[in-house]
Amino acid sequence: MHKYLNNVLLLTCILFPQTNIAQDKSITLEDVLAKVESTYDYENIRYDSLLNLTNHLIFDTNVLPKIDLSSKMPNYEKSISMVSQYDGSYNYKSRTYATSELVFNVKQLIPMTGGTLSFTSGLNRLDNLTNSNNKTYGYYYNIGNFSYKQSLFAFNEYKWTKRQDEISKTIENVQYYQNIESIKLKIIQSFFNLLLEQRKIELNQQNLELSSRIYNKALLLLDHHRITSTDLIDAKIEYLKEKSTNNSLAYNKALNDFNTLLNLSSMERKVVFNDTIETYEYVDFNMGKVLQRAIEFNYSLIKNQKELYQFIEIKKAIAGIKPKIQLELGFGYNSQFEKFEDAYDDKINSKLISLTLSVPIYNGGLNRYKKKIAVIKLDKLRAEYQTDIKQAWNTYLDDLANMKFIIAEMNRYKITLKLIKQQIAIIELKIEKGRLDIEQYLRIKTKYTKCFVEYYHMLSKYYSYIYKYRSLALYDISTNKEVVDFN
Repeated sequence: MHKYLNNVLLLTCILFPQTNIAQDKSITLEDVLAKVESTYDYENIRYDSLLNLTNHLIFDTNVLPKIDLSSKMPNYEKSISMVSQYDGSYNYKSRTYATSELVFNVKQLIPMTGGTLSFTSGLNRLDNLTNSNNKTYGYYYNIGNFSYKQSLFAFNEYKWTKRQDEISKTIENVQYYQNIESIKLKIIQSFFNLLLEQRKIELNQQNLELSSRIYNKALLLLDHHRITSTDLIDAKIEYLKEKSTNNSLAYNKALNDFNTLLNLSSMERKVVFNDTIETYEYVDFNMGKVLQRAIEFNYSLIKNQKELYQFIEIKKAIAGIKPKIQLELGFGYNSQFEKFEDAYDDKINSKLISLTLSVPIYNGGLNRYKKKIAVIKLDKLRAEYQTDIKQAWNTYLDDLANMKFIIAEMNRYKITLKLIKQQIAIIELKIEKGRLDIEQYLRIKTKYTKCFVEYYHMLSKYYSYIYKYRSLALYDISTNKEVVDFN
C-alpha cells in the first residue's frame, strides 16, 4: 500500500476544505453527495486528520538532529566547605568563587542501531575570589568532543515504533476515506427520507384533487339517481379524509434534519431524484474481492496493529531478562589556559572507551510474567480475529441476499405503480362518463399509497447498501469499481 496521503496535499485539503453548497431550492442526489465537505461531520474528520498528520510529523523529528545551546552566566558562590589538606587531613575553609559556562550540544539518533551520536563543545571560566588581594582565574575549553553510545544486543525501540507509525498511517488513510463514505451514507438516508415525505405531500395533493372530482361528480349523479346515497357518503368521507391529511410535520422534521446534516440554511428546498431507470438490475459483483477489501480494511489492519503492539511488549519483556551491555566511545580535544590566545597551544587529546555490563539477577519473575501476558493477549487477538472474519462473512452473505430481495421488490413495486396508474386513468375516464365505483377507487388508492411508500423505502435501502460497502470496502458494488485504489 502507498504511504499516507502526501503531507502537503493532505494538509492543504484539511486547512482549506470546500464548504459552500449551492443555495438553489432544488438539489439533486448528485449535488449533495458531492458536497460532503459542507457537513458538520466532516469538520471532525478534518480535525482528526490534522491531528494525526501532526503526530506523524512529530514522530519524524526523532531522526532529525537535536541542537541546543546552554549557558550559566554567572554562578557565584560563597561558602564554607571541608577541604582536604596535604597531610591527608581535612579542614574547613571559606571559599568564594564564580563560574561561567557556555555549552553547545548536538545529538543524532541512529535509527538502524538505536544508538546516539553526540558532539559537545564548551567554554568554562573560573574566578577564584577567596583572596581579595590575589584574585585568580582560569579557563577550560572543550574544543570538541565526539561520542557514541550503543546498547548491544538490546531492544531497538525506535525501529519498532517506526513500524507502529507506518501501520498507523495506513489505517488512518483508509479510515479517512471510509469516514467520507459513511457521511455519504447518512446523506443518502436523509435525502431519501426527505424525498419520501416530499412525495407524500405531492401524493396527498393528487389524491385530494381526485377525491374532490369524485365527490362533486357523485353529487351530480345522485341528483340523477345514478348512485345511492351510501356511495355519496363514501365519496364525501374519502374527500374529507384527504382534505384533513397533513404530512407537513413529518416533512418539516425531515427537511430540518437534511439542512442540519448538510449545514444549510433553514430555507425550504426541493430534493430532486432522477428516477428514469426502468428496472433495476442485480450486478453479480466480485464477492471475493469485496469481502477481501472489507476484511483487510476493517479487521486485518487493526489486527496487525494490535499484534505489533504485543510483539513489542514481548520484545521488551525478553530484553528485561537478558543482560544489558552498553558501549560508549568518545574522542576530542580539551584545553586549559589563562589567556584566550593560548586556547589552542596546549591541547590535550581526550579519549573514552567504556563497556558497561548489567545483569538482572532477581525481580520476582516480573518480566517473565509480562511476556506471558503479552503472549496470551496475542493468542486471544488471533482467535477473536478468526471469529470476526466468520461473522463478517455471514453478514456479507446476508447483505447479498437482502440486496437481491430489495432489487426484486423495487422492480415489483415500480411495475405495480405503473399498472395502478393505468387503473387510476381508467377511473378518471369513468368519472368523465358518469360511472363511479367508489369501492374500487378506495381499493386502488390504498394499494397505490402502500406501494408508493414501500418503493421509496426499498430505494433508500438499495442506496444504503451500496454506500455501506463503499464505506466498509471502499468498493462500489453497483459498478464493480474501487472507490480508492491504494496500489
